[in-house]
Amino acid sequence: MSNGQVERFNSTFCDQLKKYYHDNVNDWDIYLQSIVWAYNSSIHSVTGFIPYELAFNRRLISPFKFLSSKIVMLKPHDYWEKANKFKQVAIHAAQFNIKQQQQLSKRRYDKGQVNPIYTLNDIVWIKIFSGRSKLLSISK
Repeated sequence: MSNGQVERFNSTFCDQLKKYYHDNVNDWDIYLQSIVWAYNSSIHSVTGFIPYELAFNRRLISPFKFLSSKIVMLKPHDYWEKANKFKQVAIHAAQFNIKQQQQLSKRRYDKGQVNPIYTLNDIVWIKIFSGRSKLLSISK
């Protein structure tokens, strides 16, 4: 994960955690598993998939879903082929969805941007930032 992804996950995670812990702020760890399960079992807007499905190459079986009395046992080789096919389809679709979301984000960002064109001898305003800079402090 890149820094932006980690920050986004932490923000989402902390927002969910705030909803659960009560007057005693020392009981937040009780809710960790529930929050992580909820995060990993919900459809994410960017990929269009549940993270569990992308990680384990199969649909998530909810603990609240009633199991049917009919049990189908697949041969290991058949299961492997089915899992690989699911993985290929899911990853391809997730990559497509991610590219679509990236293009949408770029269009939103570009909508508010101006694209000035400068020519030789134009007068421009240069703002020099003063104050603390970690790059300046290294050279001292």
